[in-house]
Amino acid sequence: MKHLMILVRLIRLNEWIDKIWLFFIAFIFLQTILGSKYLYKEFLVMIIFLFFSFSFTFLINSYKERDIDKVVGKDRAMLKVTEKFVILLIIIFGLISFFIPFYFNNMYITALNIFILLLAYFYSTKPLYLKSCPISGVVVAGMIQGPLAYMFFLFIAPDYITQILFITLWILVINIYMQLIHQIIDYKNDIITNMNTLAVKINKHNTIILSYFFMALMIFFLVLPFYLINNFYIAAFGSLLFLLYYLPSFACHPSFKVFE
Repeated sequence: MKHLMILVRLIRLNEWIDKIWLFFIAFIFLQTILGSKYLYKEFLVMIIFLFFSFSFTFLINSYKERDIDKVVGKDRAMLKVTEKFVILLIIIFGLISFFIPFYFNNMYITALNIFILLLAYFYSTKPLYLKSCPISGVVVAGMIQGPLAYMFFLFIAPDYITQILFITLWILVINIYMQLIHQIIDYKNDIITNMNTLAVKINKHNTIILSYFFMALMIFFLVLPFYLINNFYIAAFGSLLFLLYYLPSFACHPSFKVFE
């Protein structure tokens, strides 16, 4: 049990489990739109893929930033295991993430998967180190935590491209909002460690204002299903699902919680 808890802390499950829940909500909405075209097996494979790809992404990030975590006093399990063990985990999770999408037997999904893993790798590593760029640090993080994987559905249910792209964009907007909130919370630590995040670049106050914009955009997206989907009840059901996800997300906003 102790080893399992260490693994859970290593992959930082608590930091991305909500993205799995968001993906589930987005799938339920899509499945309601599809009707009798059931994609439950495909969804299960994607959830397994997300588990390993998210673990891969966060393991790399923690490994590359272990020295920074020491400076700001973050008590991550990364500091309690050997470097060789962490590298082994990264390789294992990376390989599993690479091979799972072959289940779909679709070259476009395979290519998209490779792109996701490359983005995840270069998000935290040089020479690109996308996290260190103010814009890509927010946008790329938002893309690799669900939206790009959701685009697998484009090649599974090509007759519903408009709806799938709309939901993909919806997830991305939510993820960017959450990334902004995360940067506001970490603002002080990012200054101490000289991180070139968007919040540090434009300052905390302007980041909060930007988060208001994305909050408004998220609310606007609740209305769009009624224009894109002919069935009122399906549109209302989808908007209600996302609204329920919004509530705890909005509760994290600086308007309701004071950050030091």
